[in-house]
Amino acid sequence: MLVSKPENRNQVFPAVVLSAVGLGLVCLIITHSFAAYFAHANPELALRLNPHEPTALVTLARAHLGRVLRETGGAGDEETTDVTDRLSGFANSEAFAAANDSTEDDAVNWTTNNESIRANIRALAERAIAADPLNSTALYLLGWSANADGERQRATALMQAAAKRSFRETPAVYDLLLRSFEAHQYGQVLDYADAILRTASRMTHYVVPIVARVAEDGNAKDLLAEQLARNPPWRGALLARLPGAVKDARTPLNILLALRDSGAPPSSDELRGYIDVLIRNNLYELAYYTWLQFLSPDDLTRTGLLYNGSFDRPFSGLPFDWVIRRGAGVTIQVSSEAGLNQGQALNIEFGYGRIDFGGVSQMVLLAPGTYRFRGRFKGEIAGRRGLVWRIACAGKRDFLGESEMMVGSAPTWRTFSFSFEVPQEPSCRAQQVSLALDARSTSEKLVSGQVWYGELAIERM
Repeated sequence: MLVSKPENRNQVFPAVVLSAVGLGLVCLIITHSFAAYFAHANPELALRLNPHEPTALVTLARAHLGRVLRETGGAGDEETTDVTDRLSGFANSEAFAAANDSTEDDAVNWTTNNESIRANIRALAERAIAADPLNSTALYLLGWSANADGERQRATALMQAAAKRSFRETPAVYDLLLRSFEAHQYGQVLDYADAILRTASRMTHYVVPIVARVAEDGNAKDLLAEQLARNPPWRGALLARLPGAVKDARTPLNILLALRDSGAPPSSDELRGYIDVLIRNNLYELAYYTWLQFLSPDDLTRTGLLYNGSFDRPFSGLPFDWVIRRGAGVTIQVSSEAGLNQGQALNIEFGYGRIDFGGVSQMVLLAPGTYRFRGRFKGEIAGRRGLVWRIACAGKRDFLGESEMMVGSAPTWRTFSFSFEVPQEPSCRAQQVSLALDARSTSEKLVSGQVWYGELAIERM
């Protein structure tokens, strides 16, 4: 009879243990690693692998909430009577979307009962918190659920916990922004706005209306100016949208003037955005006044009916200064040119072939009356058509006056001028001075050569 040797039994036992350990590791991998892998793409599958996977739980809850917000317009069951309620109504869903790069519609088997969905959201969030007590999204979902049940105080506490855990929890931060605005806690409003604008830039157009109300509050506008003076990365975007969100067109000017005296004064782009909005709304006088406020004392002494006609000041690109629109086949620059009594010259040089002349222009504010535009030029242009100075009412095509065409040869400096009359009409409160290539057809854009202009001025007659 054969008898097993003791050493064989000793070898079998470790093998069984190792197999059990290996099987356990495989189970852990399946229930944790695989579950985590599918948590975003297929949360229901992930939860079948691991019922406690927190990412899958909040992904599923977010998907349910996304549908609720879309079906209710974001306002839930509350009536939208207050400005913050109205903003919340259409922005909560956007805030929610800003925190989630994609929806999970395809991964969810939807129920049709709204109350059932809300109960599911709460249950899923509670399970996620049990597995991950610091999960910011789960805290937000519980806060939303508490708010839907009318528990505003508890909702606020949960939203604050979510935001404290992560400022990237955009829906929670936006909710707190609205609550702070309702309570007139404008310092907190701006702090929450800063967090959102830094982390979810697509929420800018929902945050700006709230910030605009802060800017219009005489007791709070300084808080906004102080924050903008720190030059946050979102400053340009907010200032660009602010004119369209305020009730008083002068409100952005007050903010810009406060920044003027700070360590981070408005840039030309920031000023241009505001001035362009004023011009588009025919607020020419306020636009001109704004421009004057940001000129240096030396530049203020040089203002007249036409600004910088001697081209001796750097171009700001603002409408009441020279605006150069670049084109194809042409170079426009300022150069020193002997023979002028004062200042520098504007040099336009054409290449060979068809020219796309962008243009040179400046907006002016001339009272009704008769004027003369004068200047000096020299150069040579070869082609069927040449350059013409024109003046028209802003936004109009008909010209009040124009110069003779510069074409051919003018080897020495020559003087030119033309007179024009500004009508006494409300539609001509502002005028546009422009230099254009007077080409009427494609073939007439075939020009070459260069020309210099200097000592430009407008005089009242």
